[in-house]
Amino acid sequence: MRGRSTPRLLGFGALIVAGVVVGVVAERFLVRRQLSISDSEQVPDAAHSTHFHAMPVDDGAILHVEVDTPALVNEQTPTVILAHGFGMAGQAWWPQRRALRGIARVVVWDQRGHAGSMAARHPRSAPVTIDRLGADLAHIITTLDLHNVICVGHSMGGMTLMALAEQQPQWFGPRVIGMVLMGTTAGNIAGISLGLPKPLAQSAHSLAPRFADLAERNGIGARMINRVRGGGGDLARVIARSLAFGDDVPPGGVDMVIELLDSVPLQVISDLLVDLHAHDRLEVLSIMEKIPVLIIVGSRDALTPVAHSRAIAERLGQAELVVLPGVGHMLGLEQPGRVNKLLTDFVRTVGADTKQVSS
Repeated sequence: MRGRSTPRLLGFGALIVAGVVVGVVAERFLVRRQLSISDSEQVPDAAHSTHFHAMPVDDGAILHVEVDTPALVNEQTPTVILAHGFGMAGQAWWPQRRALRGIARVVVWDQRGHAGSMAARHPRSAPVTIDRLGADLAHIITTLDLHNVICVGHSMGGMTLMALAEQQPQWFGPRVIGMVLMGTTAGNIAGISLGLPKPLAQSAHSLAPRFADLAERNGIGARMINRVRGGGGDLARVIARSLAFGDDVPPGGVDMVIELLDSVPLQVISDLLVDLHAHDRLEVLSIMEKIPVLIIVGSRDALTPVAHSRAIAERLGQAELVVLPGVGHMLGLEQPGRVNKLLTDFVRTVGADTKQVSS
């Protein structure tokens, strides 16, 4: 009996995990959608220069980093660093990048193993973890010698910022002067329902941390993921719709999501699924109490629900929490105008406070 039920359980768990991955990767469809929006709906470009960096890291990884520098820049100009979420890329920040580069230096990068950034290729390399992503961000800040930094992190990108705070607490105040956390969590990912009945959610979460091992030994998880990547089916579409989108679902968006799933290597997905479940940095948030913090979340976010943002806000005390009604997990792309205004207002306020202190 056990021999027959175990493969069924693993197959079910792999489907759910694959669905979660599809849901998160759904955000990348909206990147294409935003790039196709007419100029009248976009923020006009400010005069700037852009530099591209292929930045090596000590373990052999190479990070793709892009820096927009406004034409009128001085020592007090803030630098905004945009950290994207799991399964996405720096390109996903296009609406915010355009809005910000008239008032700040803007740095975007692909997190290791995503898009243009290579993970370390040595067979004995450590897995991709949130700690490693935080160290990558610290490497970017020191390599580019960045100061007056305002960090913005979405989903896993917000976790990256928490890892940075844990590793470089002395930077918060003198070097990192503000932070924006969008649709993210400080821990207890295993408690997120994913919009599923409790027993199904518990099964999915119990299998996710062991997904890499199960996929390697049984091949079930890998086959399920690759089946979704190859075109998916009704289940993948339903999960993508419910997990990744709020009230506004663009026509054909869910079908396009399935096509985009193959952009992140399965090993990177496996590594991060393990570490995302281990993420617990609620106590680290005290380091951020030294600086202004803005928290933004969609009211219909199924992947990092509002309760997780509220927990962060309660821990920080002085942070501002904004809940966008009807918006899902990809809030920066679902409502770019609203998010852009929140970000630009925050950057202007924090930057002005820094100028007053320095003068």
